[in-house]
Amino acid sequence: MTAAFTGGLSVTRLNITTSPNAYEAIEEPNNLSGLGTTNPLIDTTSHDSAAREYIAGLGDGSELTIECNRVQTAGNNQDDLVADVENGVTSGFQIILTDASVSPNTVVTYTFSAVCLSWVVTPSFDDKHIIEFNVKITGAIVVT
Repeated sequence: MTAAFTGGLSVTRLNITTSPNAYEAIEEPNNLSGLGTTNPLIDTTSHDSAAREYIAGLGDGSELTIECNRVQTAGNNQDDLVADVENGVTSGFQIILTDASVSPNTVVTYTFSAVCLSWVVTPSFDDKHIIEFNVKITGAIVVT
């Protein structure tokens, strides 16, 4: 039996127009890719080194793609994220993974800020419409 983490996924965006500020769900996420950080290599080799030497540089957050079933209702959070892209906003996000296969449920939350880069709608004649958002993580990712 595998110990792979399976179950629910929710993507939330920090709404700073509410008091108090609150994370609100982005409707119907169905795919997420690219969550993570990469440390660049810094070459620290000197003339007295026996071989190349490196240290890790500052972490660089990845570009994250959030794909959702397109929701057309007025006042939805997908439209708020579209506005964030149009206005070049940096928003707060949480990605919450829930594993319901164990008791009690295991929950892992990734909290970070990201620059909102793009959105693309892919309409379909005989399938669901898709909206895809691309954001660039800025700063550290906090895992709880």
